[in-house]
Amino acid sequence: MLLQIEGLLNGPWAGLIVQVLVNGLALFIAAKVLDGVEIKSLPKAFMVALVLAFLNATLGTYLEEHFSVFSLKLMNFVSDGIVLLVASYFLSGFKIKGILWAIILAVVLTFLNTIITSVLF
Repeated sequence: MLLQIEGLLNGPWAGLIVQVLVNGLALFIAAKVLDGVEIKSLPKAFMVALVLAFLNATLGTYLEEHFSVFSLKLMNFVSDGIVLLVASYFLSGFKIKGILWAIILAVVLTFLNTIITSVLF
C-alpha cells in the first residue's frame, strides 16, 4: 500500500493531489472565518476540493474564457464564485449563502492558497 501511495505522489497525479489537499485545507479555514460559508468537516472540505477541481477544469475554464474578454481577468473571482455555488448545490455539508459570499470565498481562497503553498513549498 505504501508503495502505491508513493507512486502516486511521484507520478503524474502529484500536482492534482497536492492541489486538492491545499484547496481542502484553505476551504476549511475559510469556512471557519466567513459567516456565509459552511463546511461540516475537514474530510468534507477535501471532498469539496476534489469536486471543485473537476468543475474548474470544465465549467470554470468555459466561464473564465468568456468573462476575461470583458474584464482583463478581474472577473475570474466571479466565475470562481459561480463554480463554488454550483458545487454547493451538489454537495451536502457545504453551503454558501449567495453569490456575494461565493465571490468573497473565491478571493479568500486565492489568498489562503498562496499563503499555504508558499509555507509548504
